[in-house]
Amino acid sequence: MLIIRCTSTGILVASTIIIVHTNLKINQVHILRAFACLGVLLNHATKTLWVGEEVFKSTHPVVQWDIHDYIVYGLSKIVTVEDQRVYFFFILSGFFLQYSVRESFSLSDYARKRLLRLYPAYLLSIVLSGVALFISFNLLDNAPVATSAPPRFTEFITNYYSYLTHYNFVRTSLFLATDNLFGGAYQLWSMPHEIIFCLLFPLYYHLKSHWRLALLLVLVALFCTTHNRYVHTQIFFLAGMAYYDIFSKGFTLPIKLPAACYYLTFGVLYASIQYFADPTHSHERVASVLTLLFSFLALDFFLHRKGTLPKPMKWLSQISYSVYLNHAWVLMLYCAVLSCFNSPVMFTGYFPLMSGTLLCLAVSYLFYSQVEKRIQAYAYGKQTAPADAPYVAAAA
Repeated sequence: MLIIRCTSTGILVASTIIIVHTNLKINQVHILRAFACLGVLLNHATKTLWVGEEVFKSTHPVVQWDIHDYIVYGLSKIVTVEDQRVYFFFILSGFFLQYSVRESFSLSDYARKRLLRLYPAYLLSIVLSGVALFISFNLLDNAPVATSAPPRFTEFITNYYSYLTHYNFVRTSLFLATDNLFGGAYQLWSMPHEIIFCLLFPLYYHLKSHWRLALLLVLVALFCTTHNRYVHTQIFFLAGMAYYDIFSKGFTLPIKLPAACYYLTFGVLYASIQYFADPTHSHERVASVLTLLFSFLALDFFLHRKGTLPKPMKWLSQISYSVYLNHAWVLMLYCAVLSCFNSPVMFTGYFPLMSGTLLCLAVSYLFYSQVEKRIQAYAYGKQTAPADAPYVAAAA
């Protein structure tokens, strides 16, 4: 913006200042994080505590379904978007980290807070995962022969138990493992990608916005030729930073659409992402492009959305990192405990799925209040911890 002012000597002086849009509803974006967090949790709960689609239909004929069956079965299908939901978290991570340093950036302060924000809770969750895996394996080993646990869960426990070693603990704790992680913490595959972003963020931050955009295009071209997964994930982090740059300068769509149009568009895009991300179609690049588009439109909608942030969404947003760290071992242990009852219909209904989801939320809140929140208080002192947690979550 060009400003012309008159000095005390009567000379007109022109100067340029940058206007930063300050009317963005940043808090509203936490709704996206909350929904994505809940989706990941339901996805993994479905895979751990449900027998699967074919067995369910054989024990619950479709002709006998009521409205409740259709709703829950539909939800079980909707939540399976696999890796694309993780990439959506990566975009939010880049967006919020860029937002958190909008006023100033100190490398030493950034490094100290990032380390405290990420590592202690991460390390404790690995230990808890190892303990849960050890208990789960022994519970299944002593369970009745005709255990009711889904076969894929029994195979999962047996496979991961062989990696319950000191060496694998060190690899996982140092972010060197992306598969066969210690304690069966399969969701932590995304942490190495987040750490790489955190290490590169100071470089990204000091690049001018147009150079960041150029780097983003280079990474896209590099991924299209190499299909390297680490290059692929950095695209989403950089996209999140670019989205913040765009919206902080006051960008809005040229046509103001009613909320119903946004919701319809979100539904179509989500269904399309689910279709192209399905292993039977395997169009990852198309699904990734649609995820980037979905994220941009979602940010545009919620950053300008009127209204207050619903308390359940705020609460779920706050504990999302704890949910990410702990939900896998909670589901694993809960499934092993239920398997000891040896009921042939235990995992064909919805009770394990719903109760397991609630148990994960309860344990995650306990972890947040007793561990994560205390670490935040130590890291930030009297300052309010910014909403820039590592919004990573995993697909199986």
